[in-house]
Amino acid sequence: EKRQDAKLAYDVVASLPRELTREEQLEVCREQVDFLTEKGFCVTWAVHDKEDGNPHCHMLLTMRPVNSKGEFAEKEKKEFVLDDHGERIPLIDPKTGEQKIRKRKRIADNGKEYCSEEKLWKTRKVQYNPLDGRELYKEIRQHWADRCNERLPEEEKISPLSYEEQGKALTPSVTYTPAAKAIDERG
Repeated sequence: EKRQDAKLAYDVVASLPRELTREEQLEVCREQVDFLTEKGFCVTWAVHDKEDGNPHCHMLLTMRPVNSKGEFAEKEKKEFVLDDHGERIPLIDPKTGEQKIRKRKRIADNGKEYCSEEKLWKTRKVQYNPLDGRELYKEIRQHWADRCNERLPEEEKISPLSYEEQGKALTPSVTYTPAAKAIDERG
């Protein structure tokens, strides 16, 4: 990523069930990381446990998956907007009412410069990154719950669903980073 304000990684934080042994917690983490790398993401992970009853795992995922050639996939691409008949929709210049035309200077094979014109068409951006949608998040949460539930007794099983999706009138807890806590304490 080259932009100054570019996001470099997704930070996925997963609570580790206290009912599991440390080895079981690490097994769950490894299986989750394997699941994410099979989806094409590079993952760095760490387990944090300050013995305060909040063991958790941070997984940093690359913003873009890696393709079969070992290259980062595109973040997005543009595609033509099509009408009801499957035809491209022209981009209209509001001043002239005509289809916009772009003029480009090009260099021919013989080295001579020439000018070409091309008609412009309506386009839209299509996101490539599966983490930009909700479906992969649901898969990640389901996979985590399944791996934990394989090791938990029935009464301790966890759900991948939010409180709202479970129909519970509970408010999720808010976790603050140390920097956010310091800002809050300063008022």
